Amino acid sequence: MVLSGDEVRFYLLDTLGNAVPTWGGVAYLRFADKSTANPAFEPMKDGGFRVVLTNPNAFTVVPSFKTGSGFASAEMSSGPRMSVPPVQQHNADDGHGH
Repeated sequence: MVLSGDEVRFYLLDTLGNAVPTWGGVAYLRFADKSTANPAFEPMKDGGFRVVLTNPNAFTVVPSFKTGSGFASAEMSSGPRMSVPPVQQHNADDGHGH
């Protein structure tokens, strides 16, 4: 799984790091706010698949790939995704001085 902004790319690799042929799949997402999504994979030219996220929260995902012998699935986590709000600085007009 490669996460970049609102796009997640999935690749199925064997134990040597080589791409395994796949025929599509779906991602089962559960976000930190408890909402869920089941987007279908969009194929990419490099053999991977992408999903565009519409929720900015951290998530757990179970991508399921269709392979020649069935399905391959794994559970992964995005880690923190939400941006930290900027710290509000006070100014000279807020009622106290330094």
